[in-house]
Amino acid sequence: MSAATLEALRGKAEQPAKPQAQQGMTLTQINALPRHRQFPAMLDAFKHELKVALPAHLNPDRMVRIALTCFRQNPTLAECEPASVFAAVVMASQLGLEPGLMGQAYLIPYNKKVKRKNDQGREIEVWVKECQLIPGYQGLVDLARRSGRIKSLEAHVVYSNDKFVCRFGMTPDLVHEPHWDGDRGEMRLAYAVAHLADGGTHVEVMTRSQIHAIRDRSQNVQNAKKWNKTTPWDTDEEQMWIKTILRRISKFLPKSVELASALALDAAAARRPEHGPVLGDRGRL
Repeated sequence: MSAATLEALRGKAEQPAKPQAQQGMTLTQINALPRHRQFPAMLDAFKHELKVALPAHLNPDRMVRIALTCFRQNPTLAECEPASVFAAVVMASQLGLEPGLMGQAYLIPYNKKVKRKNDQGREIEVWVKECQLIPGYQGLVDLARRSGRIKSLEAHVVYSNDKFVCRFGMTPDLVHEPHWDGDRGEMRLAYAVAHLADGGTHVEVMTRSQIHAIRDRSQNVQNAKKWNKTTPWDTDEEQMWIKTILRRISKFLPKSVELASALALDAAAARRPEHGPVLGDRGRL
């Protein structure tokens, strides 16, 4: 998507964007619609932008259907700035990730404080909701595999009743035997293994304390505690452990532009100084 189009979509352009779709609906007409109808109208009017952004294995009609499904399943997205939802879908298209239940990426509403002018023309700070694309751990794995330089990448959580042996040095070895019969105990550590196309192997292991240290540094977690809200660390802790170890191992792997962009998006979301994600709305990280 061009910088000019994004600027117009975000409401920063001085002049309305010219119609660019066969349907002929202008941005001015879209902005005149009720808030909950603006994002679907943007998808219809600017579908060609998705077509340009999408890689060969995805098509714009499918991405539009997926985006609309996410939008309808999460009522809070209808409260977000419509342009921010559309921009997040465009970013997902550029990365080749499908947002939604498959776990590749998620459209997460965020509370953000912005400056606006009131009726008297005075500048005041108000809270608004914006949508941000958050890659899921499945998306990180898919992007790593697509680079062609990684044959396989997997990550697992080890529980206290599992058998786990990891040795480094001249004769490295890793054995994980999950305790399938009965209680597996508490989560103890996480590990990730990458087999590279050139025949090499890379292993990363993180302990419970290391993972919790990263969790506690997250601005989103700190804000959630402040406002007595939940985060995916509360609702989907195992997935967050897996995502954390995947982010760690990705630092040492050959990265495509798409994987590097996805990791940057994820890191930026964790550092957001605003109120943080609007939770309790089926969001997953």
